[in-house]
Amino acid sequence: MIRLGGIKTALKAERCDIGRGGSMVMRPLVSFEYRAAQAKAGEILDKFFAGTEVLEPFGIPPYALAAVGDDDRSYQLTGLTQVLTAVFAAEMVVTAWSGIGDEHGNPLSLSRGALGMLFQDGEFLSRFEHHAYRLIFLEASEGE
Repeated sequence: MIRLGGIKTALKAERCDIGRGGSMVMRPLVSFEYRAAQAKAGEILDKFFAGTEVLEPFGIPPYALAAVGDDDRSYQLTGLTQVLTAVFAAEMVVTAWSGIGDEHGNPLSLSRGALGMLFQDGEFLSRFEHHAYRLIFLEASEGE
């Protein structure tokens, strides 16, 4: 039997530790928002493969994917997709952050480029995903 009900966890924003003194005020993502973030990441990758320079606004330096073997290219694309998806997801759910600065220690404003730079660090990406995707993981584990 399929049981339909409301989301069991409130969608209210809370401060979440992302490591090394940084934190984000955010709410969890719901599944349709996650799918939308994935679709937007796919659109950026399509433009990238068509030769358009689209990664700079995400704080991602130009990639030399042709310089690596097929296996490595696959890993790079998987990582790039994960970062782009997280950036689009964060734009939906993060309302503020603190403890995040540039190379000189000056506070950075919350922006697409800053999110992209932040999420290129695997620790920050992992902690963001843990907080942002928790409802999706809960839905999957409960079979809903």
